[in-house]
Amino acid sequence: MALRLRLRGPAGKQHTASLAATASFGELRREAATAFSLVESEVEVLLGFPPALCTAAPEDSLSGLVKSGDTATVRQATGGPATQASSSEAFAPAAPPAPAPAAAVAAA
Repeated sequence: MALRLRLRGPAGKQHTASLAATASFGELRREAATAFSLVESEVEVLLGFPPALCTAAPEDSLSGLVKSGDTATVRQATGGPATQASSSEAFAPAAPPAPAPAAAVAAA
């Protein structure tokens, strides 16, 4: 029996993948890369609800991750770990104003 998965890709594109019941997660990534014109190494697959990044190994069995009829979201990886940007400088207390030059004080 084949696994039929609905793939939602970048820019609202959709694709229905038909994979063998013995297919691996790597095969799903290859199918998604081809369907959405992405580089296979940059494909990220989100599964479940709410969608969460799947970190399965490429050789892992797809039947242990999804069932036929499920939807997977496909996105292009950014190349780095998903982190929230923060800056310690943004939260530092403001520096006190610089004193006025002596010449400007004398003229006033």
